[in-house]
Amino acid sequence: MNKLALEILTDRENRVAMQEDLLENHNKTLICLRVNYPGVYKDNELSRKIFFSIEKIIEDIFVSFTHLKILKITSEGPTEIFLVDKDSREVKEITAKIEETYPLGRFADIDVYDSITKESISRKDLGMEERKCYLCDNKAHICVRSKSHSQGNLISYMEKVYDDFKRGGYDRR
Repeated sequence: MNKLALEILTDRENRVAMQEDLLENHNKTLICLRVNYPGVYKDNELSRKIFFSIEKIIEDIFVSFTHLKILKITSEGPTEIFLVDKDSREVKEITAKIEETYPLGRFADIDVYDSITKESISRKDLGMEERKCYLCDNKAHICVRSKSHSQGNLISYMEKVYDDFKRGGYDRR
C-alpha cells in the first residue's frame, strides 16, 4: 500500500472516530458530506469546487436546524460534518434528493446517521434504489469494484459536468 493510500485510511479512521464521538455526545442527526472522487488524489481543485457547491445547498436547507458544523480538509478531500435538529429519515430523504437532482449531486457522498441508533441510514432503508454509476446504468458499487471505467474517464466526466454547471447549463436548484 502506498503512502497516500495509507494516509487516506488513517484520515478515514479519524473521521469515523470523530463521528462516533459526536453521535455519542450529542442527540442530533449527523450529516457527513464528501465528494466521490476517483483515485487517491482526492483533495484537488475540482473536488473542492464540487464540494463547496454542494455544501452551500446543504447549509441553505438546514440552516435553521444546524447545531454544529465541522469542516476538515484531509487526504480524503474536503469533508464537512453537520449536526442537525431534524428527524434522520427526513434528512436522508432530503440529502438523497440532492444527490439525485442537483447537477453536481451525483458526485456527492452524503451520509446520514441516526441520533438514536447511531447507525447510518441507507437509501435501501427508505425503499430507494441504489446509486447508479456516473457513466453507465449499472449500480455504482458494481462499477467501482470491477473498475469498469478508467479513472481518467470518470474525472473527465466530472470536469465536463462541473464546466456545464458553471456555464449555466443546469438549473442550480
